[in-house]
Amino acid sequence: MEKSRQVDPSGAVDQTFTPAHRVRHGKHFKRAFARRQSVADDVLIVYGCENQLNVSRLGLSVSRKVGAAPTRNYWKRLIRETFRRVSRDRSPGFDFVVIPRKGATADFTRIHRSLPQLMRRVEKKLRRTQT
Repeated sequence: MEKSRQVDPSGAVDQTFTPAHRVRHGKHFKRAFARRQSVADDVLIVYGCENQLNVSRLGLSVSRKVGAAPTRNYWKRLIRETFRRVSRDRSPGFDFVVIPRKGATADFTRIHRSLPQLMRRVEKKLRRTQT
């Protein structure tokens, strides 16, 4: 049973970011990079590939070039939260690997504006190459 959208007795929706929504294995990251479908803006780079699942997943690649460990962790929290908020509006079946741009600032508003647009563009590119 998937935990991401269970309703508790008070009526609130539980929208946790479960392991089922994460790209965790190196082979899945390699597959996304090998598919060579990416888009970028001044904040993020997003690679994508199909995953044949009924859920879209997020993988993060935040290198030391972005900053020290607390900065990298902050980037990851912001990207995960944005993905969690926008993924329910996206069609399932895609893996997204997100990389912050070197020199970009970890700002929730910019990430929240950027990530959905980039995900949409990657999906469009992937659908175009399938046919």
